[in-house]
Amino acid sequence: MQTRPTLQAAPGTHTRPRTPGMIQENCPICGGGSVGTVGVKDGLRVLRCANCTAQYSERAPEVSQLPEMYNRAYFHGSRTGYPAYEADESLHRARARHYLEDLTAHTASTGTLLDVGCATGFFLDEARQSGWLVRGCEVSEWAATYAQRRFGLDVVTASFPTPLLGPQRYDAVTFLNVFEQLPDPHGAEHVLRDLVVPGGILALETWDVDALVARWWGMRWHRYHPQETPVYLNRRSLTALFKPEHWTLVEYRARTKWITLAHGLHALGLAAHPTRNGGPPHHGLRERIGKVSLPYRLGDLVWAVFRRAER
Repeated sequence: MQTRPTLQAAPGTHTRPRTPGMIQENCPICGGGSVGTVGVKDGLRVLRCANCTAQYSERAPEVSQLPEMYNRAYFHGSRTGYPAYEADESLHRARARHYLEDLTAHTASTGTLLDVGCATGFFLDEARQSGWLVRGCEVSEWAATYAQRRFGLDVVTASFPTPLLGPQRYDAVTFLNVFEQLPDPHGAEHVLRDLVVPGGILALETWDVDALVARWWGMRWHRYHPQETPVYLNRRSLTALFKPEHWTLVEYRARTKWITLAHGLHALGLAAHPTRNGGPPHHGLRERIGKVSLPYRLGDLVWAVFRRAER
């Protein structure tokens, strides 16, 4: 992937609104060139790779931007985040148990598990109770501190990949709605070759840009946030990144995910924005109907599992 720093336009130059970050001149998945513009949102173009068909923002966030992007406000009402993350703990835990069931379908037993983007640690805590030896990696200082203090979890506060994880290897590594947010997915894959033991599992929950609902809604699709999300994946692009000489795709399917009504409305932009102190928005929605849970099954959320090649 070739990137270059933000360029400043000369005074009086007419240009699209710019956000800080790195210009993505080539596909962040395979290095290919774009086939054209899919659309424009939030002042940034979304491009499509002619080779692997991944879509990507013309500008990726810099690693230094990530802690601020995923601060406390992200979990409490920011436009691209959650309305009140830890208030839905019971739902997060129920979802975590489903993830663990899906993982154990591909593993002979529990072992070491790394969850990248572990947030407040609900999934890790459930995994630990199920017999896994767990560790987390989380760029949000607020979320990592919550997981460390409340559950005593081993969470590295850093963006992925990071040398702070050390030389340890894992039987399973998970990215639950996180991998598409990495500024350098190609670099992450290279590191994962060493992090996952031979025969181990890499599991991703992510969004499929080829899904019918995504193609039908176009740039109105609720997952297009090119200022924060640098890449939009599909089956072809994932298999182009996780090459068969290193990984075997053992499962790829749409999955149902239970969410609260408040979360669903928030994702569609129908809920209030956060308060000034970064706390939950005071709109009364959660108190009235927000805690009602419902299944999200539009077909654009997918579960992809890769097995690391034996050596």
